[in-house]
Amino acid sequence: MERSRSRRASLLFLAALAGAVVATVAVRAVAVTTTVAGDRITRVKVLRSDTGATRTGGTTFVNVPGAKSTIFVPKGTRALVLVRFSAESRCSGGSGWCSVRVMVGANEAAPAAGTSFAFDAASEAGEYEAHAMERIAGPLDPGTYSVRVQWAVSNGDLTFWLDDWLMAIERVRFS
Repeated sequence: MERSRSRRASLLFLAALAGAVVATVAVRAVAVTTTVAGDRITRVKVLRSDTGATRTGGTTFVNVPGAKSTIFVPKGTRALVLVRFSAESRCSGGSGWCSVRVMVGANEAAPAAGTSFAFDAASEAGEYEAHAMERIAGPLDPGTYSVRVQWAVSNGDLTFWLDDWLMAIERVRFS
């Protein structure tokens, strides 16, 4: 009888341990980290604006006015494209958040989060705040790529305002 209890306790312990291992592996599988590397910056472009723009109720992404350029990857090379975007922001008029994404060519730059990336959270008071993001695309093959910042809101009642923004685009030789 004592031996049977001891064996059951051992089996329960092993089952709990196996469950913990499976849970740990499942959590680690969700948190994926990727690494890319370049060896030098070969081009820099900076766009900036001090003119405010407002977007009301747009739940699909459209280009931020003026936040569009191109970057060229020369023949015989591959490149990473780093994009930084910072702006004074205001998200107001309900609950939810205001999103920004970076498109390089036809693809959203990484990490690609779509409208689940909250550039600014909505508030009833509609505070003016500074916010920033960075994204990367590549390695990219030779060619000319459109680079643009787009904006959207998570809730059609929201108003998204951006002002005093800066967009920095860097081409980095892929190694």
